[in-house]
Amino acid sequence: MTAKKLSREQDRPLAEDVRWLASTLGQVIRKFEGDAVFEAVESLRASSRSRRHEEDGAPDLGALLKKVDGLPLAQAAAVSRGFTLFFLLINTAEQVHRVRRIRSHNPEESAQPASIAWTLEQLKAQGKSADEVEAMIGKLDVRPVLTAHPTESTRRTVLALQARVADLLLARDGARGVEREQIESDLATEVELLWLTSELRHDRPRVMDEVSTVQWYLEDRLLSAVARVTDGVGKAFEACFARPLAESTPLSTGSWVGGDRDGNPFVTPEVTLATARYNAHGVIRQYSAVLRQLFKRLSLSSSISPELPALRASLRVDAEQLPSIQESHGRLSSDEPIRLKLQFMRRRLEQSADALTARHLGHHDDFPAAYASSKEFEADLTLLRDAMVAAKASRIMDKLLRPLIEQVRLQGFWGYVLDVREDSDVHTEALAAIAKSIGEAEFDRAALHRELLGRRPLTSRRTSLDAQTAKVLGTFRVIAKIQEEIAPQAAETYIISMARSADDLLRVLILGREAGLVDLGREEPISRIDVVPLFETRDDLASAASVMTELFSDPVYMKQLRCRGMRQEVMLGYSDSAKDAGLLPASWALYRAQEELAAVCADAGV
Repeated sequence: MTAKKLSREQDRPLAEDVRWLASTLGQVIRKFEGDAVFEAVESLRASSRSRRHEEDGAPDLGALLKKVDGLPLAQAAAVSRGFTLFFLLINTAEQVHRVRRIRSHNPEESAQPASIAWTLEQLKAQGKSADEVEAMIGKLDVRPVLTAHPTESTRRTVLALQARVADLLLARDGARGVEREQIESDLATEVELLWLTSELRHDRPRVMDEVSTVQWYLEDRLLSAVARVTDGVGKAFEACFARPLAESTPLSTGSWVGGDRDGNPFVTPEVTLATARYNAHGVIRQYSAVLRQLFKRLSLSSSISPELPALRASLRVDAEQLPSIQESHGRLSSDEPIRLKLQFMRRRLEQSADALTARHLGHHDDFPAAYASSKEFEADLTLLRDAMVAAKASRIMDKLLRPLIEQVRLQGFWGYVLDVREDSDVHTEALAAIAKSIGEAEFDRAALHRELLGRRPLTSRRTSLDAQTAKVLGTFRVIAKIQEEIAPQAAETYIISMARSADDLLRVLILGREAGLVDLGREEPISRIDVVPLFETRDDLASAASVMTELFSDPVYMKQLRCRGMRQEVMLGYSDSAKDAGLLPASWALYRAQEELAAVCADAGV
């Protein structure tokens, strides 16, 4: 069979899905909108298809546009919606088919090209040792970051509906008879629901609506996906090099939603704090749900396999801290200590979530059993892992418990690493306002250095500041609060839009110092934030390397770099550079900037 025929054969299920979905959507349109709308949709769809395939007699674009212009307004709206939902369903079918083709690959013949296993085999074939590859993996820091974009306003309801359609399309594969009929009936129900559901909110979305949407991705997709990828890297490494991979965290997830205030007056310090708490609450709730399932399954009996003394000791501590759980589930102690431990852990997670809610509402309730950090929760999970290994239940532990341990190690209680972003001009104006308020001249480079190496605060509660400057300082204080409440990883990246000079980064360090995030004047300097310049215009991209060279030779900024492990994040703006210079010149400028920045960092040991 030729490659072309093989590809066509592999893609046959996709063509069947597309035909079925198109037919089903057509029936729904006819049911709710009538024959006229249905026939208009089908006529335009058929004509567009024949034009794309360059069939004889196919209409040209002008004829198609004339046909669209001739539709009555009410009918045009329904036809437009029909095509919108058709494309949504087809996109879903294409994503399902991508999964289908990945699953169809026979791993016994060879690793799938571009897979993790294939990549490791290529490295091994090039003569890389296990230690070298392990060191490479240890340096990886891949972070998909979700952004709030005004054109991306899909509701959680529609996202969940798409997910159900995808699951049903996959379940339909191989189903026969009554089972297939039932699946197709369920699919038709979802398509009908899709038609009757508004894709967009009719009121203006608030920032917290956007936060809710990205939380759906985290809870429903990314938490498990990140753990699967990390687990896949470990298993592929062991299969390739015949030894386990050292603990690594190559993948994490980030978000700008609730932290990106560049040009958005609704992203206030209070919203950023609420976002971080919302993210944490969602992740903790997910962990609690997993523990509930583990409680149902981990029925290991201490009368059959030996128990770990450390587990018994921890249960005594838990019983003193949570007597109500001991009273209701203490009977498990004698024979099923792992189950009892899971109940204590669930209650501690519930208190952690309740503590977040109370702080958000301004209450000062006491939650003594709440986990102080995800590290404490991870320690309890590690104790369970050791108990299961001691009971020779390694296979059970590997299958049921290890994925959760991976998730907690990667996502902690923060879920998303929340990036905070603001325009460079806002920092310049804020620092100028502070200088004026305290009777100082505007800060030049020498003054910036002097203040960063000194330890006097520039502001106090008695300092008179305008609302905008107070808001800027409030953002830094909120970052400090998020780090204290949840974890340093929860918010440690500060992005400067339209960065143009070295001073732009030094100003942010001074503002961070006012919130206790930075202190370079100490004998042992500290910095709890990464300051990230975002070079956006064509001119700024051209000067990016020289700006970073200037910073890397600045003895004050070198203190910041040492505090952050000699790592510097730099962002390059493809969107604004394309608007500024055009697509091709911007692409060339981006390429040049990356090459030059890589060389500058290598020369500076950064």
